[in-house]
Amino acid sequence: MTTPSDWTDVLSADALKDGVPKMVRVGTRRVAVLKDGDRLSAFDDLCPHASDPLSQGYPFEGAVICRAHGWRYELSDGRCTMGDRDSRLPIHDVRIADGRVEVRLR
Repeated sequence: MTTPSDWTDVLSADALKDGVPKMVRVGTRRVAVLKDGDRLSAFDDLCPHASDPLSQGYPFEGAVICRAHGWRYELSDGRCTMGDRDSRLPIHDVRIADGRVEVRLR
């Protein structure tokens, strides 16, 4: 079982394409990882509103937009800026260590 303090190796850093979210598993949880230039983000893969995969959504200016209804979630803090403002996307810690992407659930 993964605890919040655990880092989980999810894939090679070379497997990430700039601007293309990638779905990975952290235990049984679906997480999307996104490389945007020098910035790396990790967030729950399923939209809190429609449960659509955000790894198939659209990255845009530090946010991800759900393809189902166009809701926009800021990757800095998970707040929804287009859609229901009370909706929030869980954001996770992510790092690259020895050429591998690691995620720690929050």
